[in-house]
Amino acid sequence: MQHATQPILVRGLLLFCLWLPVLASGDEPACPITLDTPFPGWQPDQAQQARDWFALYTACLPPLRHARGDRWPLIFWQGVGDEPLQPAQVHALLARGVVQHLPLDVRAIPAAMVLQAAGAPVVIMQGQGWDWPYALLDDDAWRLPLHEPQRFSPMASVQADPTRLDAWQLGAAQIRATLGAFRAAGIEVDAVWLDFEPQPLLLDLQTVRAAKRIAGHIPAEALADEAAFALYRRRLYLQLVDAYIAAPIREVFPHALSTNWIVTLSTPEAPVLSWDNWHHPHVVTSFSATNPIAYGIDTALLPLAEAHPPAGQAALDRLYLHVLLRQVSADAWNRQQQHSAQVAVPWVARRVVDEQQQTPAMSRAAYREGLRHLWLRGVAAMQVFNPTAGGRAWRRALAEAQDVQHVYDQMLAVGDLLEHGEVMNYQVPLPGEPGLLWSGLRDDSRAVVRVTRNGSPRAALLLQPWRGEIVLLPAPPEGASYLLTRGDDKIETLVLSRGDGPAHR
Repeated sequence: MQHATQPILVRGLLLFCLWLPVLASGDEPACPITLDTPFPGWQPDQAQQARDWFALYTACLPPLRHARGDRWPLIFWQGVGDEPLQPAQVHALLARGVVQHLPLDVRAIPAAMVLQAAGAPVVIMQGQGWDWPYALLDDDAWRLPLHEPQRFSPMASVQADPTRLDAWQLGAAQIRATLGAFRAAGIEVDAVWLDFEPQPLLLDLQTVRAAKRIAGHIPAEALADEAAFALYRRRLYLQLVDAYIAAPIREVFPHALSTNWIVTLSTPEAPVLSWDNWHHPHVVTSFSATNPIAYGIDTALLPLAEAHPPAGQAALDRLYLHVLLRQVSADAWNRQQQHSAQVAVPWVARRVVDEQQQTPAMSRAAYREGLRHLWLRGVAAMQVFNPTAGGRAWRRALAEAQDVQHVYDQMLAVGDLLEHGEVMNYQVPLPGEPGLLWSGLRDDSRAVVRVTRNGSPRAALLLQPWRGEIVLLPAPPEGASYLLTRGDDKIETLVLSRGDGPAHR
């Protein structure tokens, strides 16, 4: 008996030692918000103070009730820092479906070693824009003089000569060297999800027209008008990030899941729409993942609200749901039609404010409903954009994480279908029009379907999940998820959840 209990005691002592650094920091803090805390309503805190995001996340995000398996954990823009964690901290985050992400920087190698040793995936995520890669050049001649400088936002105020490919060559060498250092240290980087937003993404037509030294290098048809130039610069941007970002990643870590900001698969038949409703061009890249954006963003809301003035929160939420679903759905349809091996790793956020005017926000309940439909439209992972605005909007950042993690746990109840299921519906309700909203994944014998009223008078969805078999699924206003099992003579229907239940509150 003594010999039988000794391994158990040893394991218990090891687990206690792993948790000791966490416990030594004091009592676990109470979470300052719940899923029912309304947004908008709280003004951002004015005090900018450092916060222990590991403590906040472990207090506000319960451990998952459903097994994550081999699915990607969530990453948050507002992370837990770049310093090496204790193994117990890595496990505590993984238990909640979250992993520490690291910058594209050799100084993150010690933290990557801890993650790898603890069995966590090594995910690199870094935001970069402004003057990269042009600032790597020895000269300053790449800068274009601004045409009417007062027109430019801070990020667009760095206008770069798009013909300076020597800058991109330096950028590729920098990426290659940094990832090579990770490999030399024995680290296998599992994912590189970058948010590099350099020029020519926001290149200005009038500025380019005024720059006589490069005018002859830009196709005349691209300079004809704003619409033609927008297509030209987006194509050029995708071609550059493919050649000088995707390629060096694949050279060093060919099996890493890679993507970059707003890399999507758009086609003339099913265009991915920008926030101001123009069509993304069809450019196939060698990234192994696409990056459609699912933001409740004011830039997309404003033109929709002008055309379809929302009367109340429910109508406003329908406009936001349209924006949330449309890039992911079009990208998923195109990947399916073209038999693409790419998967989707979107950025998600309930509230993004880019415009200099007051706009109403999407409700948290509607945002969580949208997230469920995103999972059922074939996304492989989620990156959560929850910046703290210099530390002031920390509660909002925490709520963003809480909403996504809650829904992730719900959807993991059918994790096998998330992994290999076929997307059943790609349609997005038209903006301003109430319409039954449903999404689903199926295989040969099982299907999971989410259906919500979305303002529609219809109270049920008549669905043919497999050829020749029809089922009627009630559509409550708060939404419901169903598990369908194909039998010999009928379809068995099980209610998985209604509204926000039952993952955890």
